[in-house]
Amino acid sequence: MNKQKLIDTLVQSEKQNGLLAVLKEYFCPNIRVSIGYTSKACTTAIDELSFSVRSRNALKRASLFTIGDVIDALQNGEIEKIRNLGSKSVCEINSRVLLFGFDNLSEFEKSKFFSSLIELNPEKADKLCNMA
Repeated sequence: MNKQKLIDTLVQSEKQNGLLAVLKEYFCPNIRVSIGYTSKACTTAIDELSFSVRSRNALKRASLFTIGDVIDALQNGEIEKIRNLGSKSVCEINSRVLLFGFDNLSEFEKSKFFSSLIELNPEKADKLCNMA
């Protein structure tokens, strides 16, 4: 399977099963992702993402009020240090922020996201290409 066919497969699978299911099925564990966020998205309040009460309260206690604040904290490894945030809450935050960014992409940008995903995870992409 070539890279473009793999991208097409991932896009189609995402439409049917959702992004998290695709990432889990094809790329887990320890996946590297990159997604761009607009300045408007970064200024969106964390309340828009429907975090659990524990996660939302912990983020606010840590003075993280916008998606941009959370993204910065994730990139700097600060999320794991927030009091009352266990591994499930950190996973929830990562997932919801990723889904928020992905849902705001155009169809073309979603295809580019999967291309980037393949480039960031070459060992897993090679395994997928060899399976078909």
